[in-house]
Amino acid sequence: MRHLFLINPAAGKYNRTAMLTEQIRAVFSARGEPFEIEITARPGHAETLARRAAEDGIPTVLYVCGGDGTLGEAAQALPGHPQLALAPVPTGTGNDFIRSFGEKAQKRFCDLAALAAGHIEEIDLLRAAGRISLNIVSCGLDASIAQGVAGLKRIPAVSGAMAYQLSAALCLMTSLHHRYRFLIDGEPGGSGDYIFAIAANGRYYGGGFYAAPLSDLQDGLIDFMSVPVMSRLRLLPMIGSYRRGEHLDRYPFLRLRRCRTIQILSDDPVGLNLDGEVFPIRDPLIEVLPRAARLLLPKGCSPVKRHNAEMASAGA
Repeated sequence: MRHLFLINPAAGKYNRTAMLTEQIRAVFSARGEPFEIEITARPGHAETLARRAAEDGIPTVLYVCGGDGTLGEAAQALPGHPQLALAPVPTGTGNDFIRSFGEKAQKRFCDLAALAAGHIEEIDLLRAAGRISLNIVSCGLDASIAQGVAGLKRIPAVSGAMAYQLSAALCLMTSLHHRYRFLIDGEPGGSGDYIFAIAANGRYYGGGFYAAPLSDLQDGLIDFMSVPVMSRLRLLPMIGSYRRGEHLDRYPFLRLRRCRTIQILSDDPVGLNLDGEVFPIRDPLIEVLPRAARLLLPKGCSPVKRHNAEMASAGA
C-alpha cells in the first residue's frame, strides 16, 4: 500500500507543512513503512496529483492535509478507482465534512498514528455536471455566501465560521430571490422563488452550520431541502435554528425529501456550490453515487447513522 500525502500549505491560517512533515516522518518511521509527500502549489493541484495517483493503478491511501476545498479536489479522482482510499487530515478553516463522523472527529483525524492504523469504510458521493462532492451541494444564497467566504477567510484572525457569518451578512443585503424549478427523481418537485436549496450527503457546511441533521453518508440517498422566499424579518431567526440543526422541527415549510437525483432548472446558469467551490452550470443534475468512495477512518470512528440522529431528536 502506498501512503501519499497531499499537503496544502495555504489551508488554514498558517503554513503547517514543516509540522506535518515532521509528524508524518515520525509515524511512518515507527511503522516501518515508506511514504510520499506532495505539496500543492495552486488551486486544482490536489486534483491533478490525485488523478495521477489513480491512473498508475497502485493501491494508495491519499492523505489530504487541507480544508474541505482541498479534500473536494482530491475526491474527483475517486469514482472508478477502487484502489484509492481517501484519508482526510483536517487543517483548513472550516473542516465541515468530518463533522459527520461525530463530536471528536477533528482530534481523531488529526492524529496521524490513529489514522494510519484505521479502517476503511465505503461512503456515498454526489455528482453534478461531472464534478464530485463529498458533502453538500447548494445553490442560491448559499452559493453567493460561499463565493464571499473565499476572500474573507484570508483576513487575519477571521476563522472559517466567522468568514461564513460575515459573508452571509453581506449577502443578506442583496436580492434573495432565485427562480428555480426542481425535478426530483424525474418528477416535478416544486417551482417558484427560493432563497436557497441544498442537496446533502454529509451534515455540516459553512463553518459549522448543521444543515442536514438526518443525512446519512451510507444510505444511497440525497437529503434535499429548499427554502422559499420570505421576509428578512422571518429569515433571520430561522438562520439561528439552521445553524443548530433545529430547523426541520421548527419550520414545517422546510420540507425534507430523500431522493436519488435532483435537477435544478432555471432561465440562467445556476451557481452551484460544491463543497465551497462555486461553478455556474446550466440546469445541473445532481445524483448520488452509492458507496462510490473508500474512506480511511481512525479507529472507533464511523459515519453517524440516520437512525441514531432520529432517536436523539425524539429524545430517545
